[in-house]
Amino acid sequence: PFTEQPSLVKRFISVGNNQSFLVAADNAKWVVRINREASLLGVNRERELLIHRRVAERGIAPAIKSYSGDILITRYVVGQSFSPARINPELSRTLIEQTKKVHQIDIELPDFDYRKQFSLLDPAEALSQELDDAIELMESRGKRVLCHHDLSPENILLTHSGAVFIDWEYAAFGVDAMDFATLVCDCEIPAATIISQTELAADTLEAACRVYRAMCAKWSTKKSI
Repeated sequence: PFTEQPSLVKRFISVGNNQSFLVAADNAKWVVRINREASLLGVNRERELLIHRRVAERGIAPAIKSYSGDILITRYVVGQSFSPARINPELSRTLIEQTKKVHQIDIELPDFDYRKQFSLLDPAEALSQELDDAIELMESRGKRVLCHHDLSPENILLTHSGAVFIDWEYAAFGVDAMDFATLVCDCEIPAATIISQTELAADTLEAACRVYRAMCAKWSTKKSI
């Protein structure tokens, strides 16, 4: 995809089994991600590509240069990694509004099945009644929208023009409350702040937080295998 041999600038810390590298070529810097086995964690590469291209058009994600089944190359975004220690009302508002922009993108995809995802991550363990009830509440009161599903600090870059979200592997047509649950659980935005700036009810957000925490625990176990 380059007109010259790229030179390695650095290797990023691996997340899961993906390996990412910063390279220089064609008078620019690029991030090269070598993908891990996708099916084990419910990742659909065709879905990821469709979504990433759509959000990149709106400046929410890095532009894609090249994509294959094993390698994703995106333009390097200059910015600072987000840290929950930096959270303040202005930054909270920025992340909430950027998340809303993702949710407003019109895209045709099948509904993401949260119960199936739990089964995929841990086939040996049945879903608890508590989690099943939380999913039911979340799905019945939340809105089906395009969701990132993994807005953890390492997937948020702060640039001079706003927040950029990376790593769209788990993005799908899900429930809006799940993204806001990530902002509460991982980015430490107060739940009251989310509720005041969205249409979510407190019990819907709390249910999504329970689902998200449980799913993270399963993801962590699966990734370590």
